[in-house]
Amino acid sequence: LAWGSEKVRRGGDSVEHEAVAIARCLDASNELGLLAYGLRIQGTLVAFWILGKKAHGFCISHFEKADIGKFPNVVPFFKREVAKQLLSLGFEKVNLEQDLGLPVISAADALAI
Repeated sequence: LAWGSEKVRRGGDSVEHEAVAIARCLDASNELGLLAYGLRIQGTLVAFWILGKKAHGFCISHFEKADIGKFPNVVPFFKREVAKQLLSLGFEKVNLEQDLGLPVISAADALAI
């Protein structure tokens, strides 16, 4: 997925540690009760989203990446399609970010799909 090279190109840090964390997460996906979704365009992975299942119709976003350099509108489309799948599984809300105790983030933390 091109998100890593795009991040480095823009002056960001290497994505090596994040790539290792994602690989470990996927390796333990069954034990952790994770849901993983990907979007391929012409055989190339252009977006993925890894979520954890929680109680009471909630799931939590762990990793979300997309190649917005080549596909600038892929994120809204992909989120909408994943939301349809989550709703069919009984998940009505996704916690998108850790609030870190910051009121501004806490207020918008759990968004309805």
